[in-house]
Amino acid sequence: CNVNDEQLQWLEADLQATRLPTVIMIHQPIDGYDKHVRSSPKVREVLAKENRRVGFRKVILVLSGHAHLDYIRETDGIPHVQINSASYAW
Repeated sequence: CNVNDEQLQWLEADLQATRLPTVIMIHQPIDGYDKHVRSSPKVREVLAKENRRVGFRKVILVLSGHAHLDYIRETDGIPHVQINSASYAW
């Protein structure tokens, strides 16, 4: 899986269009745990860059679920929450 340059540009523009707190929801984790999203470092940089640009934590949370684990991992000051499901692993 990959987030391409066009999608990264859209994400950056969409984040810049609001000053509201923002939650990112993505199926596969981008926190570095899972290497399924090859461009996850680029996505994380877009999120961190926006927080630096506005001077506060606008991107407040990233939620994912692909790995079916329960954890919270902070990356660039942004909590990444991986949520288990009612199937696969308990």
